[in-house]
Amino acid sequence: MRSYLANDQFPPLKNDLLLRVARGEEPTERAPVWIMRQAGRYLPEFREVRKSHGFFEICRTPELATEITLQPIRRYSGLLDASIIFSDILVIPQAMGLVVEMHDGGGPFFPQPLVAPDDLDLKRLRENVDVDQELGYVFDAITMTRKGLKGEVPLIGFCGAPWTLMCYMVGSSKSLPSTKQWIFKYPEESKKLLEKITKVCVDFLVGQVKAGAQLLQVFDSNAGDLSPHDFATFSLPYLKVIAESVRHNLVNHNPPIPIPPMTLFAKGAGHALPDLTKAGYDVLGLDWVTSPESAIAATGGQSRKVGLQGNIDPAILYGGREAIEREVKRMCDGFKVGGIDGKCKGWIANLGHGITPGVDPEDLKCINELKISESSIWYNMSQTQPRVSRHCPVGLDSKYRIGVERTTPIYGLEYVTERKSSLWNGSAVRGIEWASGTTHVTILTVVFNVNVPHSSDAYHRTQESVSLFDI
Repeated sequence: MRSYLANDQFPPLKNDLLLRVARGEEPTERAPVWIMRQAGRYLPEFREVRKSHGFFEICRTPELATEITLQPIRRYSGLLDASIIFSDILVIPQAMGLVVEMHDGGGPFFPQPLVAPDDLDLKRLRENVDVDQELGYVFDAITMTRKGLKGEVPLIGFCGAPWTLMCYMVGSSKSLPSTKQWIFKYPEESKKLLEKITKVCVDFLVGQVKAGAQLLQVFDSNAGDLSPHDFATFSLPYLKVIAESVRHNLVNHNPPIPIPPMTLFAKGAGHALPDLTKAGYDVLGLDWVTSPESAIAATGGQSRKVGLQGNIDPAILYGGREAIEREVKRMCDGFKVGGIDGKCKGWIANLGHGITPGVDPEDLKCINELKISESSIWYNMSQTQPRVSRHCPVGLDSKYRIGVERTTPIYGLEYVTERKSSLWNGSAVRGIEWASGTTHVTILTVVFNVNVPHSSDAYHRTQESVSLFDI
């Protein structure tokens, strides 16, 4: 049995923003950012590795999986708040005894899928799966990646949800006719298969935590293909078992293992959000079909106990920079609602599904910069009191609020400077400038509710280029 590797056996974590938000710790300085499938085919460095190695060969070779996992962290240094181990949800069917092939351009293929329940009676699936033996290469890659990250960002482990995995295992495809035939024609046998898959999922996730994973995510990518009734019958119960069993196994390990935050991404299951809030997960992922406002309302509004993750349509990355900027702002605005005292409740910025192969890496860089800057502006202005600089105009006190009507966002904001052309009229200042190094971006309108004496001295000082406050 694989031994547990405690955090003190890895480099200290420098950026715990994602973990703080996932645990519900407030406030945070901004929304953490990561991207589903951030390591993958859209990156030229990944395609270079693929020229010499097959897809599952990379998954099964810890050195290669580690390299692929680290590629986006290197490319987008400072723009991603998490890494996710490079693997595939279909390693579980492989571990259970099915052959899975990955065809270039055609996706995964099962040469001998499950066709009828008799396949189970013939023990085509392994009765007991030793995850250390069958999936130890994933655990080795996680440990190697944790060390390779050098504490820059936390590492996410994951698995596919039982229903989604069943869709692949039955009929050789994620297309639904064969799988739905099973659940309607053989409901009890389908549940037995889902139970088998669930047990492997639990053992696999526990093994990832023991190897060094700091957050777990369960992907139910096919959840939206089930009716609300069928989702409650063939998906939700097994998702609950995963969350409960992972926690139970970690707590009862000798010695007990700290429980990492867990995220559930049930694509297309927005109708089930009220039930999913009680499924045992810390964060719920959202697809782009569900609006932030409706998701916040469905999960409890201001008093909700779960964080939310998402949810830009991945296709926006093909729409150009203007469309990207517009969509990021819309998303950030949407997740502002439902907060308490102007504070945003836990939100992790992401796409509404995985990034697709044809995306320009520079467009992903742009979207990450915008997410960080937009959420930084809002978080800083709603959650923290700006610190008055020693160079502030006479009479400017620290007890003021800031309302921003329109901004041009930029990553890495450091301080605010008033331009010489600014006008001072009572409590309104126009023409304020965000500054970061040599880059200056104008905020078109900023209103300060402040106590400022109308003296010639104050007016004179505000005409100078002075620091108003530091962020």
